Amino acid sequence: MTKTYISVAAGFRALQEKLEQPVSAPSSPSTRPRSMHAGDSSVDVASNLVQNIQTLKAEVSRLQSQLRMAQTERKSHAAIMCEN
Repeated sequence: MTKTYISVAAGFRALQEKLEQPVSAPSSPSTRPRSMHAGDSSVDVASNLVQNIQTLKAEVSRLQSQLRMAQTERKSHAAIMCEN
């Protein structure tokens, strides 16, 4: 496997794990984004969550595309090696 394929696959797995985590349960109160602290409106929190989810989904999509490209590249290299 190429280094690119391994790094793309690892990045994809990390983002997939983030997407699977419940949005309503942050890991720690001290690591919450600034807009999620007490006193902020629920509309701000909701819009931030929607934006974060959209960003993560876009990143997963981008990494899936990179993974497909790396897999195609690996298959073509393997085919070339088999011919030799």
